[in-house]
Amino acid sequence: MRGALDGDVLAVLARQDNVIGNWQVDERTRRLLQRICARGEGRRLTWSVYLLSPAPPTPAQLVWAAYLHCGPASMIAGRSALVLAGWGDAHRRPIHALVPGGRQPTGTPAWLRVHRSQSIPELSLGSPPRVPPHLAAVQAAAWAASLSHAQPRADASVSAAESARRATGTWLQSTWSLMTRP
Repeated sequence: MRGALDGDVLAVLARQDNVIGNWQVDERTRRLLQRICARGEGRRLTWSVYLLSPAPPTPAQLVWAAYLHCGPASMIAGRSALVLAGWGDAHRRPIHALVPGGRQPTGTPAWLRVHRSQSIPELSLGSPPRVPPHLAAVQAAAWAASLSHAQPRADASVSAAESARRATGTWLQSTWSLMTRP
């Protein structure tokens, strides 16, 4: 049944690791995706995101699903963005996504952590879109530090970003001061 999908949809699936969002397709294609999932040839990862594979999602597919679930104005953020930028670690749940302040994605799964911000970076890096590494490092530290037992992880996020040359101390310091301004 996958063969019934048009070439544009197949190209999007190829670029996005076989993951696609409702907002990327028309109603006819959405119904076809639902039938593909009902036949066991795919699965829904969220109410608005489909994986066209019968296998469980890989960590990379969950990252795509996080972005697609949150919509085109969102970005992968924090620790998840650092891993995409080449930080030598693996994706772990939850996947972090940044959305515009007035937006709240519906039906957010447990493996996705949505953070709202009034200032979304204009420059989007990579595919799926993600925040720049210096902002991702500060986010990872701030979000990890919000857990009372996580200060060592927060410190490790910042030092790992610096040592991997993904962010400089100056970038981190200026980003932190912007984030913590009252």
